[in-house]
Amino acid sequence: MKKTYEKPILVRQGVLSKATAIEVAKGISGELPRSDRRLKTNISRIGSTVFDLPLYRFSYLGGDEMFTGVMAQDVLGVMPQAVSRDATGFYRVNYGMLGIEMSRAA
Repeated sequence: MKKTYEKPILVRQGVLSKATAIEVAKGISGELPRSDRRLKTNISRIGSTVFDLPLYRFSYLGGDEMFTGVMAQDVLGVMPQAVSRDATGFYRVNYGMLGIEMSRAA
């Protein structure tokens, strides 16, 4: 059974000043993580979220570290309010709205 979506109250804290592209992509410095498929490589599906969104293991282009998370393009079809676009045109996902966290893969 799917969980009922409850819209959270969002509070923006701080402003990103200087960070590398990889740091921004990983969501360091308080920004929402970039979850755009165009920024990822070594992608393999490993399961599903409570909202039946595909869950993936991936690395970011130019990096070797592996992560688990979703693709923004998948989220757009199920919960578009959880997706935003940054100033460079890449999608970011508010994982809190999905009830999950993007994490480093074991």
